[in-house]
Amino acid sequence: MDNLFFRNQLQHGDLLIDVHKGVVRRHEKTIKLPDLSLRVMLCLIKAAPASVSRDELAREVWEQNHVAEEVIAQRIALLRKALGDDPAHPAFIRTIRGKGYCWIASRSHLSLWNLGAAAVFAILLLSAGWMAFGGVGNEAPTAQPTAIAVNDQLAPLLIRAREQLAVQQAEETSRAVRLFEEALLIAPDSFEAITGLSFALSTRTTKFTPAESDSLRAEILARTAIAMDDQSASAWHALGYALDSQGRVGEAIAAYEQSYALDPREMAAGSSAAYLDIISGRFHSGLSQELAAINSGFRSRYAEIQIALALDLMGFAAASDWMDRAERANPGQSVVLGARADAAIRQGNARGALAILEQDNAEHNTERLAVIRGRALLQLGDHEAALQAFNAAGERGIILLAAVRALEGDVEAALELAGRTDQPGLEFDTWPESALRMAELMAALGEDERALRYLARAIDLGWRDWHEISESPFLGRLADTQGGQILLQRIEREIEAQRQLVLADNALSVLVNPG
Repeated sequence: MDNLFFRNQLQHGDLLIDVHKGVVRRHEKTIKLPDLSLRVMLCLIKAAPASVSRDELAREVWEQNHVAEEVIAQRIALLRKALGDDPAHPAFIRTIRGKGYCWIASRSHLSLWNLGAAAVFAILLLSAGWMAFGGVGNEAPTAQPTAIAVNDQLAPLLIRAREQLAVQQAEETSRAVRLFEEALLIAPDSFEAITGLSFALSTRTTKFTPAESDSLRAEILARTAIAMDDQSASAWHALGYALDSQGRVGEAIAAYEQSYALDPREMAAGSSAAYLDIISGRFHSGLSQELAAINSGFRSRYAEIQIALALDLMGFAAASDWMDRAERANPGQSVVLGARADAAIRQGNARGALAILEQDNAEHNTERLAVIRGRALLQLGDHEAALQAFNAAGERGIILLAAVRALEGDVEAALELAGRTDQPGLEFDTWPESALRMAELMAALGEDERALRYLARAIDLGWRDWHEISESPFLGRLADTQGGQILLQRIEREIEAQRQLVLADNALSVLVNPG
């Protein structure tokens, strides 16, 4: 395997591209590219010297069937400006009338591809995803079925790394990352080390500290594993998890399902797909997959929480029973604490949520829990403490931090904070909660029409929790407006349709009426 891949840097002409950091260096000048600009550049480079149509850019970069021509043109203009590329005398990007755009590449520029880097660049064009707020259902398997390579140095590292990853705590997960990295230094072509590191990086992103570089690297590793063995269920599972960590829900579900299709024993992938179905509003499908996993004898770490979430949103009393089961199965576990606190906030019980989070300790002081703590404090009207919590949440808390600043009247600070996220436009997002948070920011800024548009987008993506909307200090006032009521009716119709599907499915009665 090309060691260039593991350095995560690619050279193209006089450009040195650090894919993880989104940084380009040219003539000793450092250029920080926004995510979308980086994706556009990598897409064009991958196709060079052929042109890429606007429709192809829409599909590969924005993951949409159609993106407005002016949106793409603006992104190309921003990329050119960042690179110092004169459109009248282009050195990098040429507009091909009627066809799209192409990357100007000489044969020397393309020599890397002939050395095997083409496959890597095919991977990298999908590299810069959006920050997911993190779900409870993303799950790495506690063990890999593939055999450990016979190597006196490698095998102990892989065993220790898997043991650390199975603990599912922040410190142990970071330790697993370091151990897998050590394994790759010993054996760069180790399939087990590549997939293991991918899982570990995705776990760290979704459960503890979201970092675009981690989720990007996890995806690159997973796609490399698939290139090595496209019939490996664990490689497809790793890809699903990496895409999941970026909030690319539809792609993640497809990868999880491919994993399960290749090996029905890969039930952890099925459980993760079930969670994404649930957060996408497809409760019946998600519960059916969870039941199939339970009946197979597989116990997902987060099955009880996922079942509780779906039942709670549909209004089934059995949700509390499943929540209690989750607590008994994983007492004090950060994901369980977060889910329980979330449920309390939805019910308007902010003090109850804070009491639950007081069971927290330094190990559980994750950025996701900091966001939940901030939301509870906001519900109690303690803006100062909420700001501290959102600040502690790092990237996860920026949008809410900006919304609070706007609510307090400091619009300039709010816009500055929001600008740090490089949030894509409404049509680019794929994670329901991300759209909801943008709706809160717009409402705090007094942009009610845009707030309702983001709310509609969240519902399109599967958001089904009207209680969180009505309890939000930013969105609550919109709940009683005509636009808000229309959205409420949409949610109610969607929930009722799923509820009827669940009630009509006799197999699911064991979940709805647990013994």
